[in-house]
Order: sequence, then structure tokens, then C-alpha cells
Amino acid sequence: MQQDECPPLTDLKAHIGTMSETWVLEFVDLGGEMRRDVWYAFINEVIALYKFINEYGAEDGDQSVFHVYGAHKGKERAITGAMNSIARLQALQFIRKLLDDPTKLVQFSYLQNAPYGDIVLQTLAVNYWGGQLVTKFKEAGYLPDRGSRSSDDVFESSNHVFDIDGSVYFRKWMRSASWVSSSSIAFWKNQRAAVTCKHKYQVVEKTQATIDAAMLKGIPSNIDLFKELILPLTVTAKNFEKLRRWEEPHLTVSFLAFAYTLIVR
Repeated sequence: MQQDECPPLTDLKAHIGTMSETWVLEFVDLGGEMRRDVWYAFINEVIALYKFINEYGAEDGDQSVFHVYGAHKGKERAITGAMNSIARLQALQFIRKLLDDPTKLVQFSYLQNAPYGDIVLQTLAVNYWGGQLVTKFKEAGYLPDRGSRSSDDVFESSNHVFDIDGSVYFRKWMRSASWVSSSSIAFWKNQRAAVTCKHKYQVVEKTQATIDAAMLKGIPSNIDLFKELILPLTVTAKNFEKLRRWEEPHLTVSFLAFAYTLIVR
């Protein structure tokens, strides 16, 4: 066998960490000069995937995933993302359109060494495991006690990660050391500020809508009150108009006589 030839590879069994599941990857016969690089990218992506799940995902048997909508499917979403990357790379290899290093086309292995890749991995974790709270979940030091505090205070004092849509990613899932890096703290601080501003804007908008509705509802009663106040003036104006037009001559003569008496005196 020549040195540049690569032996046929039909499957690859990978045991990652202490996980009991055995993954069998079946590779087609990849042709081309970069077939070894493509195989390496495939294998490296699987390893990076399980490293990502181990550091950013919920642990197996963690019941807290059922307190966040869709969090129990976070691992499945991560695996699907890696499968799509591998399928995309395989398709490009098949049509001979690989113009760059194959490892740059698979997200998890590429992000391990990319600038600020840890921040992107964190956002992927929030996207995969984050969601809306569906139940009230409290452990010792896990969720802050609401008591008499407002929802804004609880929201701002929580150490969980909140996405812009209000999705929550629990602090207990942050096992990666990248969460305490200065770039990560700055990023999520800005993210939380954006979420807080959005939340407070919604409160102000709701309050303004309530005020507008109250004003619109009160307009008919205000109009009726105004009509009652100007009713005497309206009646007086109509009576003067009748006197001016001599619609009732005896009243007009009486009014003129009365006015003349007042003026003479």
C-alpha cells in the first residue's frame, strides 16, 4: 500500500467519557486529495460535540430540564447541529467544492480555537437548553426568594443567563470555565442590560396603553358633563334669538321696556 493511500473505513465506534452510549459513524468512500482531512474533521467534530455537551449542557438525569420549556431536547439539538455540519462537509466533498480547511466548516471543533469561540459556544448552549420557565423551581441558593421584591429586582439579581426573548439558562449548567472569563462576563452583562431595558420598556408600554384606554373610555362621560355645564347658556342664547326675531312680540316689548327702564335709571 502506498503511503498516500488511505485504507477503507466503514465505521468508527467512539466512547466519550463515561457515557454508556456507543456511537457508530458510517463513512462513505470519500474520494479526492483531502479525504484524510475530511475524515479528521468528522472525528474531531464528534469529540468536540461531546466536550460541548459535557461542559455546557445539562447532565443526564438532571430533572431541572423539565422546568425549562424544551430544555430536555437540548442534547438532541446539539447532536443535530453536529450532524448537519458533517452532512454539509460530506456534500461539499462529494461535489469537489472544498476550497478551505475542512475543520473550518464544522462548528464545534472550529469554535474551540476560534477567537471568542467560547462566547459563541455559550450562545449555542443558551439556544439549545434555554427556554421559558414552565414551573417554579427552587433549590438552596438556586432561585432568589421573591418575597416582597418586584419581578424586576429578582430578574436583575439572578445569576442565570437570560436571552433577549426571555429564555433562561440555569446557572447549574455552567460547568465550563469560560463562563467566568472577562469577555464572557462583559458579553452577558450587556445582554442582560438589553433584556432588562426591553422588559422595562414593555412595562412602560403596557402602562401607557392602560392610561390611553382609560382616557378614551372617559371621553363620553366628559362630553356629557360639558353639555350639562353649557346647557343654561345655550337656553339663554336661544331665548335672546327669539326676542331678536320678534317671534313672540309681547315678550320682546316687555324685554325692551325692562331694558329701557334699567338704562334710564
